[in-house]
Amino acid sequence: NSASSNYCYGITPEVDVNTNPINSLSVSFKILKSSTSTGYGALEVGVMSDPTDLSTFTTVHSFTGSELQATSTWYEVEVPLTDYAGTGTYIALRKPTSSTGYTYVDDFSVYPTPTCLKPMSVTCSQITDNSVTVAWTARSGESQWDVVVVEHGTDPDLGTPEPAYENPYTVYNLTDNTHYDVYVRANCGGGDVSVWSSVASFNTRCLPTDVIPFVENFDDYGTTTYTSYPNCWDRMTNYSYNYPYISSTHYSGVGSLYFYSTSDYYSLATSQALDLSGYGANTLMLSYKAKVTSSSYGRMDVGIMTDPTDLNTMTVLRSIYSTDYSSTSDWETFNVILPNAYTEGNVYLAFLAPISGTNYIYIDTVVLDYAPDCMSPANLEVSEVTGATARLTWQAPALPIASYTVEYAEAGTESWITASSDVAETHYVLSGLEPETEYDVRVSSNCDAGTADPITANFTTGCLYGGDVEFTMGTS
Repeated sequence: NSASSNYCYGITPEVDVNTNPINSLSVSFKILKSSTSTGYGALEVGVMSDPTDLSTFTTVHSFTGSELQATSTWYEVEVPLTDYAGTGTYIALRKPTSSTGYTYVDDFSVYPTPTCLKPMSVTCSQITDNSVTVAWTARSGESQWDVVVVEHGTDPDLGTPEPAYENPYTVYNLTDNTHYDVYVRANCGGGDVSVWSSVASFNTRCLPTDVIPFVENFDDYGTTTYTSYPNCWDRMTNYSYNYPYISSTHYSGVGSLYFYSTSDYYSLATSQALDLSGYGANTLMLSYKAKVTSSSYGRMDVGIMTDPTDLNTMTVLRSIYSTDYSSTSDWETFNVILPNAYTEGNVYLAFLAPISGTNYIYIDTVVLDYAPDCMSPANLEVSEVTGATARLTWQAPALPIASYTVEYAEAGTESWITASSDVAETHYVLSGLEPETEYDVRVSSNCDAGTADPITANFTTGCLYGGDVEFTMGTS
């Protein structure tokens, strides 16, 4: 850490320069910054002749922090000290005092500079169920490399390297839904090869599934912040931390998927690829549970994507708003119908917390199944209760229905009275009620295929006001 008036140095033990001259050495370490603000991640690598005299520090290389693109990622860096021409015998790290900021360093090493430098910044992209494209930064002017892909945790020397003459390079014949590590080493010719690069890890994609119902409960992947996520799902965000991720808050089991968005940032989750080509004649319905912790949260778009890496391929089938949640303490059920047009091939279920103000949203128990023949309404609420009347409102189901049936009974009696069996709207006023009486009320959908299960609510009427009052003569 440093501030505009403070300094911070880390100094190694003295180097035996008779055996290892400073300019014959290199240093490498992992570096991380905790913010995108100016000054975070800045660090200078240098040499000192006197560890008690800070004026003897000579800078060999400077990091401004802008080289570190993300705040949640450790980056490997290597600095050859070849250009140092002084007489210092101590290698040092210095946090500049130009601005406040935090920089983290780990796995610090000093070693003789090799003649063939290892590749840096190994990345993986264009990952499929059986291939990956690997890219890296070459540092010795070489044009040949060895690339090895091994199952996670395996020593690269136990793998079978593939000679690569181009960068990037694609590795094929991998196994679907498998956690792999990839390493690259430079081949500088004449038998001079570098050590292996630092590891880059990836998961091959899962094969598309055609199993209906498709269910994901987010219970088998842990609940580590920013890290835990379903193996076969993808995610995207323009935020510096990895949203969404699996949180320990849950509707059932142990975890749910946790989204964050603001007026500047979004987070997107997409499911395993679904092969729906065999369901073209059937109507499918996506159902899931969702919860918010504030009445202003809840904005989410739910739909279908044809490419989980391209947000432009998303078709929104339903937009959810904060007003669709009845409370902040309960998990709501949301249903989304998939039109038959989206059952012609591989697609991905998509959940997007869009750029639209601050939102924290949990989702759980995602199920894609055949749509029922008749769906129940949702969120039955009672308001404007008097001594003789009460207003009922509810939400329409995702599928069209013919009408609604409204019934009521004194609480606990099950003696249901049909107020109407042909309600066309999503509201109804009960009348003719007894004052100061507790009632149960239920609303059900009427469809050509039958009647759906009712939703219920409970309320108590108030006192009866108004009417004629008769007085008689009393005694003193």
